[in-house]
Amino acid sequence: MRFGEVAFRSAVGCAALGLVGCGSTAVPSSARPHPVPVPPSASQPAALAGLPVGDILQRARAADDRATSFTMSFDFAAIPGAGNPSRLSGRLSWARGGRCAGHVVLAGRGSAELIVSGATTWLKPDSRFARTQFGPAAAAALSGKYLKGPTTDPHFAALLPDAGTDLCRTGAYLQAIPDEVDEQAVRLGTATVAGVRTIELETVGKASGGDVYIATEGTPYLVKSASPDGEALSATFTDYGKPVTVVVPPQAQTIDVGRLPSR
Repeated sequence: MRFGEVAFRSAVGCAALGLVGCGSTAVPSSARPHPVPVPPSASQPAALAGLPVGDILQRARAADDRATSFTMSFDFAAIPGAGNPSRLSGRLSWARGGRCAGHVVLAGRGSAELIVSGATTWLKPDSRFARTQFGPAAAAALSGKYLKGPTTDPHFAALLPDAGTDLCRTGAYLQAIPDEVDEQAVRLGTATVAGVRTIELETVGKASGGDVYIATEGTPYLVKSASPDGEALSATFTDYGKPVTVVVPPQAQTIDVGRLPSR
């Protein structure tokens, strides 16, 4: 499945999300369901909420597949012993084509600005993040500057879900609605999330389930995903279709990972 324990462990397996960094930004097309037409009536609250659960999920997937951009506000719990000892939270804006930008916080370890374009990541840490992640000498060298390198470089390990992905792709992954056993999904009720009226559904998959909140006004986008307990993972999706501006830092404001002082 695309959400629940599998998605969660993929999203936080090494401690987080490297906001941006989309060498291959979107979930591969072969792994995503083909879009289905969304009838005009599905944009109306009563029409969407009254549909069978499977139809609601299909329409939401179709809308999400067509989304060119979105912003994800997230909170991933720490899993001591699983590679991510600190809680990770942040706000990231994602656009198809390998562009992402935003800000992340590692609880107790500081925060950082993240920019990713293609397969390159720029990370501008605050002093606490730089000291805890790279050591005092590196922190001094990075003061006011960006660390630049390949998205999968070990220096960004605290912000990479696993060796094969990054936060940008993780965001696209979490934004993809589960595509298994729709007939077992459960309608839980309605809720207002980020100012949007939604219908809450509990999805079921081969690994585990999760709750998804689908907009019942306007386009039926996914507005929120959450782990069953609401504590391990929570991600809210807003600003669908809005332009995402990614400004690559000038060379004078960057330090290549290969020149960063060791601990």
